[in-house]
Amino acid sequence: MKISKYIQDEFNNIFKESKKYKAYELGLSIGNYRFYKYILSEYGNEAAEKMFNEYLYGNNNYNKYFRKLIEIDEKNEEQEEDTSAIERRDIKLN
Repeated sequence: MKISKYIQDEFNNIFKESKKYKAYELGLSIGNYRFYKYILSEYGNEAAEKMFNEYLYGNNNYNKYFRKLIEIDEKNEEQEEDTSAIERRDIKLN
């Protein structure tokens, strides 16, 4: 059964506005983020940037989610470093 292009486009527009599609985009972003972190840890920043160039600089929602995950992770790592520094300082004072 062949579906007309108009009907397919209308269906795609409706689906892209649904919560399920947003969940799909977020799931895609999380999966790619986890893979990005693995490549980053195993092969370094240059390899990760080459492989994930589209996700790092693209304009789709999942690219925005992907970059947001990286931003959150970087802030979390900074807070962990600050906490570790405070703990080390407290140990020296005691």
